[in-house]
Amino acid sequence: CISTYFLHEPINCEKSQYDLFRFDVQYQVPLYQRRYIWDETNWNTLWDDIRSQAELKRRCEDGRHFIGAIVTRPIERESGQPSRFKVIDGQQRLATFQIILCAIRDICQSSDYADIAEYANHLILNSPIVTDISGTPDARYKFLPTSFDVEAFRAIIAGDQTRNGNHLILQAYNYFKAQIVAYIAGGRKKMSGLLSAVAHDFVVVEIHLDSSDRPEKIFESINASGRNLSEFGLLRNNIFLRAGVDSNRLYHEYWQHFDDGPLWTPETLSKFLRDFLTAKLGIEIETHDLFNLYNQHYRPNLGANQGVEHELAELRGYAEVYREKLERDV
Repeated sequence: CISTYFLHEPINCEKSQYDLFRFDVQYQVPLYQRRYIWDETNWNTLWDDIRSQAELKRRCEDGRHFIGAIVTRPIERESGQPSRFKVIDGQQRLATFQIILCAIRDICQSSDYADIAEYANHLILNSPIVTDISGTPDARYKFLPTSFDVEAFRAIIAGDQTRNGNHLILQAYNYFKAQIVAYIAGGRKKMSGLLSAVAHDFVVVEIHLDSSDRPEKIFESINASGRNLSEFGLLRNNIFLRAGVDSNRLYHEYWQHFDDGPLWTPETLSKFLRDFLTAKLGIEIETHDLFNLYNQHYRPNLGANQGVEHELAELRGYAEVYREKLERDV
């Protein structure tokens, strides 16, 4: 385990996919998080690493491959339910490895490698008793993506690749399935080594947060170097991480229109945020660092009694006017 400066009592451990998913558990991606966005560039890089690790296995050589951090926070559960965690960061990696496990399982089922298929399936689905106790079908999944991706994810787990044909999750499944079929060339030993590499050799640092930690600050710290999210994406995550238990209600009431409409392209969202800050701060904005400008100059002017819902109402109100302008310009 390694320590991290921004946690009071960090619980940070190196974990493989097997460590994460060996027991009944569920990692849930909040609906306000960005949808699955990895594409063939990401898949190619990951597949090269997986194939290299599998070859190490064939030569009886040890080696682990670090693939980054995931940040999670426990979700309150009732008696008899498995541990559940909200995924604050790292959902792209978790989703992709679940997709790969589905591809391995399905290839093994069609190749009569029942024991290997069962091993992979154990890392995808919880035991049937979990669904019986919870009474909800989704409780069977060990990973549950955001609502934008869940139908495609359910489809590949169910082995129904006819639905959501253009979805990136299905494209990822087909990509990895083709790569795996070509790699194993009908050999059971190669498939066994490949699954072992996927399950045991790709390590994340899992950072568990408790109620005293500030997830929005930790998220910003992790993303500060790469800035994988847009400025508007950073703002979205910051707001809803601060929203806490009200996040789902606030998302549907104030934010969902940003994600649903074709008018709100990434470029438009960036311009909207810049224009919003210009109007609210009364200054000409030259910086591209809009998220920090929002946090350091706009939020302090709101007053101590103005919470997250007020911020969202301000953004929604300005967005209504902005959308009318966009529609006139189309």
